[in-house]
Amino acid sequence: MPPLIALQAAMPTRDRAVAMGSLVLFRLLGSAVGMAVGGTILNNQLATRLASEPQYILNNLTIPFQALQYITPTALKDFILNAYALYLLWLFE
Repeated sequence: MPPLIALQAAMPTRDRAVAMGSLVLFRLLGSAVGMAVGGTILNNQLATRLASEPQYILNNLTIPFQALQYITPTALKDFILNAYALYLLWLFE
């Protein structure tokens, strides 16, 4: 964690606890906001792009993630699930 080491080296001893707490707070807030925004963009794009596919069946579900199990044909479903899994792996690296 290079930012933490740099922060500890740059701060006076009496301010280290506050500086480290602030670093952790902003890092966690940034992660939470980033996940929410990224998930919203992903779900909206997934719904928009899959709606134009003639083989895509939503069965009256409005949340694309829940609708993934109803995709036909099976080859399209496997392709989309693999792409979604790769996106999640990239997101959590």
